[in-house]
Amino acid sequence: MTVIQNRAPFQVALVVRPPLTGVVALALAHIRAVPIEMQIEDVGKAGCDFAVLDEAAADGGLGGAIAEMNKSNRPVLVLVRNHGMKGALNAIGLGATEILRVPFDPTELVIRASQAIHRATGRMPDLDGGVKVGKLHVDIGNGHIALNGSAPHLTPLERGLLYVLIANAGRVVSREDIIDSVWGADAEPNSNLVDRHIRDLRRKLQDDWRRPNVLATMRGQGYMVPITD
Repeated sequence: MTVIQNRAPFQVALVVRPPLTGVVALALAHIRAVPIEMQIEDVGKAGCDFAVLDEAAADGGLGGAIAEMNKSNRPVLVLVRNHGMKGALNAIGLGATEILRVPFDPTELVIRASQAIHRATGRMPDLDGGVKVGKLHVDIGNGHIALNGSAPHLTPLERGLLYVLIANAGRVVSREDIIDSVWGADAEPNSNLVDRHIRDLRRKLQDDWRRPNVLATMRGQGYMVPITD
C-alpha cells in the first residue's frame, strides 16, 4: 500500500463528556486526526469526516446526529456507558458504525476509528509515533508511556489511569471522574481506590508527591498532571 505523506488530516466531530474528551483527543492524535468539540445538534452540519459521540453527552440528540452523518456515508463511533446490552443495541439500531464501551482502552479507539475511516473513505489514517505531554512521551499504539526516555512497566489499569490524567494535563480530574473513566460508572466507589493506584504510579514513575513532576495532588479536588517544559 502506498502511503501518501502530508495529506490533510481527518476532522473528527467530538461530543464526549469530560474527562474522556481529552482521552479521545489524545487517542485521535495518534492518527493525526483533528478533534473538534461541538454540540450534538451541529455534528451533521460541520462537514467532519468522522464523529465520536458519547451517549451520556448526547442529550437526546444521538439519533439525529447519526442520521445526518449516515446521509453522506460518514462513520460514527458511539461510546456506550451501561454494562448491559441496551445502550449498545440502541446505538446500533440508530445506525452507529462502531460501538465502544466505557471504560475503554485508547488503543482500541485508535483501531476502531482507523477501521471506520478506511471503510468509508478508502484512506488509511497515518499512524503517528506518539505525543509529548510535559515530561511524558505517550505512544498509545504500542502501549508505552515514557518519562525522560525511560518506560516503566505499568499494568493496563495503571496505564488507563495515567492516560486520563495525561489527556487532561493542566486540569484537575476529580476522583469521581477518574473512577467513571477507568473503572466505569457502575464501579463501587471506594474511598482509597484512586489514591492507592496513584501511590503505585508515583512509585513506578519515581515521582515525589511533595515535589511532583508528573502527578500532583490537588487537595480536596483530585489529581493533575502539571504542564511543564
